[in-house]
Amino acid sequence: MISAPKYKCTQQELYTGARIAWTTFGQYQPTFAKYKAFYKPELADVNFAIITATDKMPDDKTRAATVTAVRMKLVDCNAKVIFCFNVLEGYINSAYDVSLRPVMKKAAGDQFYDKAVKQNWTSTLGLLSSAIPFVEDNAADLSKNENMTPQYLPDFKVVKAEFDVQYALYIEAVNTSETVTLQKNIANNAIYISVLDMFADAQTYFKNEPTVAEKFVWNTIVAQTKGTKAAGFNGKVTDAITGNVLANAQLKVLMSDKTAATDAEGRFDLSPLASGLYSITVVLEGYEPVKLTAQEVKIGIIGRLNVEMTPAIVTLPTPVTVPN
Repeated sequence: MISAPKYKCTQQELYTGARIAWTTFGQYQPTFAKYKAFYKPELADVNFAIITATDKMPDDKTRAATVTAVRMKLVDCNAKVIFCFNVLEGYINSAYDVSLRPVMKKAAGDQFYDKAVKQNWTSTLGLLSSAIPFVEDNAADLSKNENMTPQYLPDFKVVKAEFDVQYALYIEAVNTSETVTLQKNIANNAIYISVLDMFADAQTYFKNEPTVAEKFVWNTIVAQTKGTKAAGFNGKVTDAITGNVLANAQLKVLMSDKTAATDAEGRFDLSPLASGLYSITVVLEGYEPVKLTAQEVKIGIIGRLNVEMTPAIVTLPTPVTVPN
């Protein structure tokens, strides 16, 4: 099946591993381009965007939680249906002789009751489709001697309407969950296959450079991901002259989708990141941009990175002398 996972790792290991793969690709992109022209610089950014979008799709737990929440409301509606039917049985017992009661209860939907109690939704629908018409057809008998109240049938119809609506929402939630699961599995497989295709070309082109080729092996990449959950950088951004902390400075890790902004105390966090070497840009209005190169992330380590920014030099316009 196309929806079955083709990768033998967790989804988060897939995403982290794919990011490592395309980061490594970025370091060797000019060499890749000598082999095949479609290996352009922007290819890594495109794949990072795909990975991020796929990662943001609801995961199994989120989808299950949504279905569970809708189902719990359906359970409440089902309990109201069962209560209404139990009341109806009481009306039947009072309205008919003992010999007629089994026949009348069956006409009212008693054959669906046991399964409906066990939350078999099809049986609950069957119960409702029998009980409501039964009450309508036999209202005169059921109401004799002040037995069935006038409000019972309208209330039962409201309960039926609530169940019908909630059942429809439940079916929609289940179908949506299945659809999203299929879409996410397809997208995950596409990420994995894209990486393996690039790796296959790397193994061909770097055949005589085993140390480089080893960087493009999926099992090697996955092994790295298991230690990257707490890896990355954090630190502060300050004014190089005054030492004051700078809020809202924008940091971006090049060749990745990782970004951050400093808080009111100038602090930032760039994690998680896979192990490797990174270049980082820091920009803030009124300050000269900063580019940090060859910043190393080690497996499982949060590195300290403090950045000083120099205020931009403002060039004043030359005064224009107006002749007398």
